[in-house]
Amino acid sequence: MLGEQGWIGLILWLALHVLGVLHMESIRKRWAGRVRRDEQWQGPLASALQFAQIIYLVGATFQGIAYQPFVLMLIGMQIALSTYCRRRESLVRKAERKAARDARREASGAKPAMP
Repeated sequence: MLGEQGWIGLILWLALHVLGVLHMESIRKRWAGRVRRDEQWQGPLASALQFAQIIYLVGATFQGIAYQPFVLMLIGMQIALSTYCRRRESLVRKAERKAARDARREASGAKPAMP
């Protein structure tokens, strides 16, 4: 990688992979204890993607495979999982805020200004 792209390319390539591994770890931890059936697959998928990237990086240490299509698909899957998890968490927070707002309205006996 250093011979092909220089120091800046190497630093960017390493940063991309380090951040990918760390982000998959954070997703794995956040989604580990979910009990709903539709929320149980994100943690194991993040672990699998993390392990695949680590295995790739170990292999890349010994062989020049910096730009293989496999690693680009792996990074794309990490981005897709991250985006999906962020959207799911955003929807859950939005529903919780709406439920809390409705509960406050009911407790105060006020009617909403607009339906």
